[in-house]
Amino acid sequence: MKKSGILVLMAAALMLVACDLLQKNGGGSSASVSVTLKNATGDCDKGSVFVVANCISQWELELDFGENDPWASLSHTSGQGYKSNILLNYDANTTGESRSLSIILTSGNKKSETVFTQNSTQQEKHDYGADFTDCGWLELPETKAGDGLEWFCHHFNYNGVTKRNYSFYYSYSDYVSLWVAYPLNSSLIGSGSRTDEWAYDPLIPANLQMNVVETISGYNRGHQLPSADRYSGDSNPQTFYSTNMTPQRGKFNQNIWAGVEDKVRSWAKDGKADTLYVVTGCTVKGSTKKAIDRSGHSVTVPTSYWKACLKRTSSGWTACGIWLDHYTSATSITRNDLFSIDELENKIGIDLFVNLPAKIGNSQAATVESTKPTELAWPL
Repeated sequence: MKKSGILVLMAAALMLVACDLLQKNGGGSSASVSVTLKNATGDCDKGSVFVVANCISQWELELDFGENDPWASLSHTSGQGYKSNILLNYDANTTGESRSLSIILTSGNKKSETVFTQNSTQQEKHDYGADFTDCGWLELPETKAGDGLEWFCHHFNYNGVTKRNYSFYYSYSDYVSLWVAYPLNSSLIGSGSRTDEWAYDPLIPANLQMNVVETISGYNRGHQLPSADRYSGDSNPQTFYSTNMTPQRGKFNQNIWAGVEDKVRSWAKDGKADTLYVVTGCTVKGSTKKAIDRSGHSVTVPTSYWKACLKRTSSGWTACGIWLDHYTSATSITRNDLFSIDELENKIGIDLFVNLPAKIGNSQAATVESTKPTELAWPL
């Protein structure tokens, strides 16, 4: 046999052995042979849930309905490696009884199976919010009872430790988050590459979200928490959730906004502060433009974007606001785009860093928020 043929056979054998070892030893989401569901149950309405398939070799997926007629389908039935944006689409349940199906992943002679159950009654759709009042995170802006918005947060695993990734304040009527808040430092940024795992957010029913699995005609899928801010642990796929996206003009997203993201990341990595507390937001009030996604949702196109940053250095606490017109022709920011937090709050109508007074006192917090960003603290 030729040398090249031997190498091919050896590589195939090693792949099967590796997959077998991973099946026996378990491991993290990137090193197991498994099929899992991000939500194992659904209500009686027509809908969808995410399926996660994982094996380093080729795999196939199939559905087993038992003795029942088929009532669901998969967006993908084959692939290789880790894939988290597979949709299980299911029909409305009019039987009056709960029903279940099995999702079976096959890879070589290995199998993994999970069960999805569809209830016979309607479930409450808006019970996923997190507890805002008790956490005291410094990056958080205000929330208001009865404003029709809802607050959520995502966590991720990093070396066996659970860390907060980001929280967001979601508008069901606009299909976007009005802000996304997160801590930022070199450890959280980490190193690696973007996963491009565009997906619906598992915290909210998929039919209440913008479809970012496919591109949005005429617009980029613009991150609020940048993908490049989260390479540590298993944090990056969450940055591709729908709730972290807005429909953004390509010229804005790829030029001035990308520059802002790079600049904020540099402030977090300059060694002057342990952590940078960041809020990224968009303004939808007064918008007259809508983007129609591939699922037919009418998504509000923001009129402006902004960031608010807070940090403590050896000289004390300081803060910086950035505000940009979505339709600006500028390709990079200047010091004219930087504002005090008070000035930014007047522009966006949101009370930022609401937990700062409890940390440093009302008087000092007021000084921090009223002070214009300096070149020394916030260099461009």
